[in-house]
This record gives sequence, C-alpha cells and structure tokens, in this order.
Amino acid sequence: MKKIGYFILAAVLAGGVCQMNACGLDETAEIPEGYVAETAEGLMFDDAAGARTYNYCPCVIVEGDTAHVWYCSSVEEGIGGDDHIAYRSGKRADGVWYWSPKKIVLGAEEGTYYSGNICDPDVVKGEFHMQGETYSYLMAVLGCTTKDNSSNMFGFKAAKSPEGPWIDVPSVSPLYNFYDYYPGYVYNGANEFIWGWGQCSLVSVDKKGKVLLFYTGRSATSQKLECWDFSDLDHPKGLYETEVRNQGVFDLNGAQDSICNAQFMYDEAASRFYMICDVHPFRTDRWPTNLPEASRVYYFDDFSGGEPGEAFLGKNLQWRELFTLNEAATGFPHNHNCCFFRDPYGRKPEGKELEIAYTKCDTGEDWTVLFGYRIYRYAYRLGEQ
Repeated sequence: MKKIGYFILAAVLAGGVCQMNACGLDETAEIPEGYVAETAEGLMFDDAAGARTYNYCPCVIVEGDTAHVWYCSSVEEGIGGDDHIAYRSGKRADGVWYWSPKKIVLGAEEGTYYSGNICDPDVVKGEFHMQGETYSYLMAVLGCTTKDNSSNMFGFKAAKSPEGPWIDVPSVSPLYNFYDYYPGYVYNGANEFIWGWGQCSLVSVDKKGKVLLFYTGRSATSQKLECWDFSDLDHPKGLYETEVRNQGVFDLNGAQDSICNAQFMYDEAASRFYMICDVHPFRTDRWPTNLPEASRVYYFDDFSGGEPGEAFLGKNLQWRELFTLNEAATGFPHNHNCCFFRDPYGRKPEGKELEIAYTKCDTGEDWTVLFGYRIYRYAYRLGEQ
C-alpha cells in the first residue's frame, strides 16, 4: 500500500471497540522468550526506543493463538525510501498479543523490478506447485526501480513456511511490467506522474490454488480484481477480471469516492465480503499530503450462491459502511495502510470481532513524518449489520 497510506490502531471507540485485552478472549498460551507484548494503547511492536525508522502496511494471518505479520520497514535509521519486508510471529495470551523480534525477509535487489523498493506484502495460504516443489504460502509484493514513488508494479514470492525463505515466482514477477506499457518512462517533475499498479490483496477461493487478486490500478484511484489459478505457478491461468464497483463508497464530503489501497476479507459463515480502504480527499495544507486522514470498513452480503468472488462480476454490488478509522477513533491525524486479521486463506476468523492492524502517522513540517509510522491494533465488536 505504498506511499498512499498505511498503519494500525490504538484506542477505544465507544460502542464498537473493545479494550485491547478485554474482548472475551481468554486463551492461555506459553509466550516464547524474546516476545514482547503490545502496549495498552494498541501499539503492536516497535523498533528501539527513539529509532528514526518506520513500520507500515501490514498483512496479518491468524491460526488460533498464533499469528504471522509481514510489513514494510526501514533498516537504516534516518533513511527514507529504505523499504524492506519484515516478519514477526505472534502469540496471544489472555487477549494480549506478544510479538517476536523483527526479521528482515526481503529487500531490494539489483537487476529486478524491485531494485528501488519492495513493500506492500499480502500473503495467502494454499497449494502452489513450482519447478517440482510444493509451496504453502504465496506473497504478492509491490516493487519499483525508482525512488520517486512512480512506476510501481507487482509480482509474487512463494515459501514453504511463513518466515521464508521467500523465492521469486518468475512466471508472474512482475505480473504486468510497467515499462512494457510506458517504454522509457522517467518522471522528471514536469511530465505526467504515473503511479503504476500494486497494493495487492489476496483471498483464496478454494483453499488450494485458485486466488482472488485485488490491486490498485494505474491511476491509484481504482480497484481491480482478477481471479487466477496459481496451482501450477510455472503455468498460471487467468480466469476472469473486473473492476471493483464503488456503489455505496463515499468520501469525507459525502460524495462518491473511488476505491484504492484496499484489503479484502471473506466471511464464509455469513457469505459476506469486507473491505478496508482509503477515504478521500487527502489534505493538502499539512504534511503528509499523500496519506488519508481516515480509512473505512465496508461490507456487502453475497447470496449469489457462486464461488467467492463471482459476485464482483455483477452490476448490483452495493457496499455498506461499517465504521471509520479517523482521529476521533484513534487519536491520530492520519490512519492508513490497514489490514484485517484474517485466517491463512483470507477468511474472517470465528467470533464477533474484527481485528484490524493500521498505520498511524502524525503531522509534521516535511517528509520526515515518515519516521513516525507505527502499526497499531484495533478491535471492533460486530453487532447486527
């Protein structure tokens, strides 16, 4: 969810949000040595005290009292545009998450489509075969060869375990090469700025190899959906594609809004899709100007009877607003690059709660607000929608 908004949650929202350690969770788990508890305010984890680093744009999957989180993180202090993909594992005890030390699992590599930056991970579990091996996890990543936030594209990594090692999937990396569409493009500050495409979200259709791939399109103000059969990663098959309709999606002024930088989750028991995405417009009178003040959760009920995802092909899809993560809810002026706590297949875990990881950002005088990016957890108690 690169440079358009990314972070996590930390407060109590009257009537809808539970305290971080009091939502009816009473698991008892042994906490491994070196794991550190999230704070009472919801800060999931942090780097060393006072470190001029940043963490944002998480993806979280949960299996029982165990979680895995991948996110964008810097390595060298005080350096912007130093995106790497970091990983931590989590254990929950008595409703509190404890997180392992940070492990960097991916970074920029010369000669690749992510030689400038790699970020925005999203992970799904399944059965993926490639070059005689079977992999259990597929990760979509955004990459670029630039440092100016232009020319983004995305590809895939595969692994046998959540911590990796993560290896390239050559057949779909990048899935669409930016420079095939815009040969020789270089942003010089005067010509048209072209963001590209990325900010993927993956949901398994069959808990095997069929996957819904959502991503932000060329303009960074539209949301695409493609369904792929990734069972054989040496010969992947595109099954269908469409644009995610935005009926029912409104901006801060009540006008029709576009969908971008979104993550999706399927509630199998309720036949319901959830979406969390940026809310426009962005403020231009203070730093940062490229992040939303708020992110919003929507849902629609899918009673079509088809496979998960087929409802997006219909013309009558209507989103319904559930709640908004804004300063009134979190205490932070910018709330961006969010994700749901999902099961390994992109499904909603059991229970009456939506857990969300979001990125917070404070205001400042210039781009160095980046070093305030931190990831928080937010819990929303579901009622009768």
